[in-house]
Amino acid sequence: MKKYFSRALRNNILYVFFDTPDSDINIFNEEAITQLEAHLDFSLAFRAIVFCSKKKTFIAGADVKEIASAYDAPDERINQIVSKGHEIFNRIEDLKIPTLSIINGAAMGGGLELALACTGRIVADDDSIQLSLPETKLGILPAWGGTTRLPRLIGADNAIDLICSGRSVRPEEALALGLVDSVVPVKNGVNLKDLSYEELSSLAEASIPALEEELEKRRNQKCAPLKLNMIESMMTFKLAKAMVSKKAGSNYPAPLKALSVIESCRKMSRDEALEAEKAAFCELVKTPTSKSLIEIFFGERKLKATAQELASKVSMPQSVGVLGAGAMGGGIALCLANKANLPVILYDISEEQLRSAVSSAKSYLDGKVSKGYITSDEANRVLSLIKTTMDVNEATSEPDLIIEAVPEIMELKRNLVYNCDSSKFVATNTSTFKVDDIAGYSTFGGMHFFNPVSKMPLVEIVAGEHTSDETIGVLCKVALAMGKTPVVCKDCSGFIVNRLLMPYLIEFDKMLAEGYDFVHIDEVMKNYGWPMGPAELCDLVGLDIIYHGSESMSKAYDYVELAQESTCTYLYKKNALGQKSGAGFYNWTGTKKGSKFADCGPRKEIPQEIQERLMTPMREEASRILDEGIVNHPYEINMSMVFGAGFPPFKGGLLPSEEFSNS
Repeated sequence: MKKYFSRALRNNILYVFFDTPDSDINIFNEEAITQLEAHLDFSLAFRAIVFCSKKKTFIAGADVKEIASAYDAPDERINQIVSKGHEIFNRIEDLKIPTLSIINGAAMGGGLELALACTGRIVADDDSIQLSLPETKLGILPAWGGTTRLPRLIGADNAIDLICSGRSVRPEEALALGLVDSVVPVKNGVNLKDLSYEELSSLAEASIPALEEELEKRRNQKCAPLKLNMIESMMTFKLAKAMVSKKAGSNYPAPLKALSVIESCRKMSRDEALEAEKAAFCELVKTPTSKSLIEIFFGERKLKATAQELASKVSMPQSVGVLGAGAMGGGIALCLANKANLPVILYDISEEQLRSAVSSAKSYLDGKVSKGYITSDEANRVLSLIKTTMDVNEATSEPDLIIEAVPEIMELKRNLVYNCDSSKFVATNTSTFKVDDIAGYSTFGGMHFFNPVSKMPLVEIVAGEHTSDETIGVLCKVALAMGKTPVVCKDCSGFIVNRLLMPYLIEFDKMLAEGYDFVHIDEVMKNYGWPMGPAELCDLVGLDIIYHGSESMSKAYDYVELAQESTCTYLYKKNALGQKSGAGFYNWTGTKKGSKFADCGPRKEIPQEIQERLMTPMREEASRILDEGIVNHPYEINMSMVFGAGFPPFKGGLLPSEEFSNS
């Protein structure tokens, strides 16, 4: 039997060390929680129990494979697993001695729920540490006491925010919220996660007297109903419902269900609330939404695992040159400096464009400072990593990776790329041209980002015919360092996302020629789950990009037929390019939302037909991509569409689902 825990005894204090076998992180599964129960059988003989970790994480949460299996499991089986967690965490909370969690790394989901059951919690002063209850992102809710205990510990307002959003908090915010009792600073250059057993013991022993004194008070606080008067209760939950409904929408039931449980349980005892929590979990884990979101979780993990394996074989570049300081180039430069901590030389022929890129980067960072995410010193440090130049030789001679991000003009791209030293790694950010049509040498490949770079998580890493494995590894390594999710694909026109989007938009253009109203089409597709409809998407991307993309698609693939009377082409030739020009399908002058600008015909009340007409060409193209070997697995297409195009995650993906639980 695998051993998940080890124990140590010092000064009559029991130290329980979580150490998941054959894993870099600690996770809770059924076997682990059963073993934890065994360690509690001896608890009353000790002065206190301290929970620690031998990994870089505290506990990263429950095993998602087991959560995934619950979709098809009998109800009684799910009840059994949830009840076991309740039973053990209640035993921890009800002990006659204090319990302490020493959080040295990420405490998420079931890991944080264990900590919540303890009398006290201390965390390392390390901004890389995340504390969260992310279950709603998987279509479920915290079911090992998190939905019950957190509101009683930090207040309903704060708990609703954390549970319904699933967002993480860093140590300082956790302290401010009352989620932890103290943040342990670095001492003599040694962080909490690096303390020796003796130093760890001294820290625990210093914390225990206060916990002994407040044991009953703290337990009673978490076991009693929420302390809200009638007016506070009405205001809290009324406002929360409006905010959660607006953000989550009807396609994601978990946040509203979690809110409903918190509200309905506010007057209940702990044990009554836990039963309601369990019932809600058992309901949510059986929904198609939860199944889809869990598939997305595993799909993203598989993409990153592939990229990490490729990246593990190469070294990180020491600096990067970015050619082109437009929206894409400026965004790439900022992300390289901000996330990857890499020095960047940003090149453009326009001094004004360079100033604009730096100004945009500063505005972005200032926004982070104003929200408390980073300090002013950190913002200035990031800006200092971005050097601008109008000398292309400077941008290409010093860095060991060069990313081309100039406008979609073939000759311009070719000239810049061929002037680069072929011994250096070079990547093109082209969105319409084949990589092989721009250049064909071993250190050259595609690195296609999506706009806005700061928000869109996907990067398509494109292997041309001559691109070496080392080059792909380097591009993956940089993308991962930028916090992106890389998908590796073979070279073709449009790669994955744009190749799939263009049939969708071409069919939209054909429907306009038939007299469909674009506003209604947008409404129908947003109801389908897209963040925006095709008309708004055209305006966001730019009608010039759509025009050239459609032309490129029709030339590359002989089965693609463009609309005979193209509204997109008409708008393009009128220089109505969308948001960038102030008008396209919608008028964007003086508004961020846009108002109807053009009129393309009467509204047709046939939403299902509209959805099928637009989605069918996309699915057909996805099958072709698989058949051609551009990618090897359906999940690569599904993840690309979710992270690169905003395909609705609650649907799981464009293609039929795959089973990831055994991966």
